[in-house]
Amino acid sequence: MRRIVLWTLLVSASVLLGTEVPGSVVTLTAITKYDRLAALARIAGKVRLVCHIGSTGRVSEVEIREGNALLARQAVLNAKEWRFVPSGEHSTVELYYEFRLVDPPLDYDKTRFSFTFPNRVLVESNYPVRDHVKAN
Repeated sequence: MRRIVLWTLLVSASVLLGTEVPGSVVTLTAITKYDRLAALARIAGKVRLVCHIGSTGRVSEVEIREGNALLARQAVLNAKEWRFVPSGEHSTVELYYEFRLVDPPLDYDKTRFSFTFPNRVLVESNYPVRDHVKAN
């Protein structure tokens, strides 16, 4: 039921914005986490991907166009789980990810994921707190 409602809303928004519906409208996103090593290294930034969408609406291939390797790896893993409106033909979609480390800390889970129609993703995480190491 949720997928049908999401699909209806996205198709309606797509029509209002004048964008092409088949192969370009997201029907399912997947939540991603901030890469732990990137967070520990305090790496933030933007990643641009080009996703090749198969005729069934599944992502068949992802190309990294720009961004840090650690952040891009996490974005690629996430993008491969997305689903798009099946069009019966192959298409491409650009996705833009932004990874941010925030301070003060988020009040809830350590990572916040948000998607803005039609192709923007924001992943926010708390600055990592290093584990205390006992001195001998």
